[in-house]
Amino acid sequence: MRCPACQAEVPDDLPFCVTCGADRVAPETPAVVADRYAISAVLGRGGMGTVLRATDRRCGVEVAVKVLHAERAAEPTALARWRLEVEALSRVRHPNLIAVLDSGELPGDPPRPFFVMPLLPGEPLDQVVARGALSTRRAVAVVRGVLAAAAALHAAGFVHRDIKAGNVLLCPGDRPVLLDLGVVRPVARDAALTAHGALVGSLEALAPEQLAGDAIDARTDVYQAGALLVHLLLGELAFDAESTQSWVAAHAGGVGLAGRVAAMPEALAQVCLRAMAVAPEERYASAAEMSVALEQATAGRWGGLRRALFG
Repeated sequence: MRCPACQAEVPDDLPFCVTCGADRVAPETPAVVADRYAISAVLGRGGMGTVLRATDRRCGVEVAVKVLHAERAAEPTALARWRLEVEALSRVRHPNLIAVLDSGELPGDPPRPFFVMPLLPGEPLDQVVARGALSTRRAVAVVRGVLAAAAALHAAGFVHRDIKAGNVLLCPGDRPVLLDLGVVRPVARDAALTAHGALVGSLEALAPEQLAGDAIDARTDVYQAGALLVHLLLGELAFDAESTQSWVAAHAGGVGLAGRVAAMPEALAQVCLRAMAVAPEERYASAAEMSVALEQATAGRWGGLRRALFG
């Protein structure tokens, strides 16, 4: 096939173009999607689909096109999750949440769905924090932006279920944008999208009720936002775990969390501990409540500094 970036021939057994170094697009993906979006490069691949850089031929604007993997297109559960992701992103518009601009299907047997998103400038938050912990003010601002996006999803009846640094894009001005709703789930709908005994989400952010197979709600995302806050403030994950079993044990029992957050300012440590309480009823009841607690925790900290300096 030809390289989508420079049009040079790329051997089928090579994952990149030897002429310009660009990723080759999977052979089953057309050079132009829906006679409108001209594919130029692969931006990333996940468990559900591939995200492609493309140009909208109607207006010349670059966009991101997410296409379901061919091998998942015949799976009813994968298709149901995909439709929920598109539904949630289409219904909920928020500056801290990625938007859907268009959607459709690629012809085939079976057809593969796709949707189109803005191509936003920015850097994945996990890459930012990999260089070191964020300042208190910056970390709190980022998490409050993520909580605002989560609150918008909750108001529409959805739970994200996979809030983590790798699913947040940090745009110019430190505006966080919550991405990847591939495991989003409606709260009030009987949607059995998780096989019995299967873990859906990322090990670093699984709430205890997800591990137990219990009901989830907004407090599940609150737990994950607490884990994200720990990650940003410390520059390391909330738990020091390596294997699946150790992650499960850590989340299920909160093992070592109090010692982990002891290095934080006391008010913020308390926010993290409450947000990540093992029992959902002991957490903040909503994303908005946690956001207010963060505002109060940091206002008290900076207010105390101001009083110490200026009386």
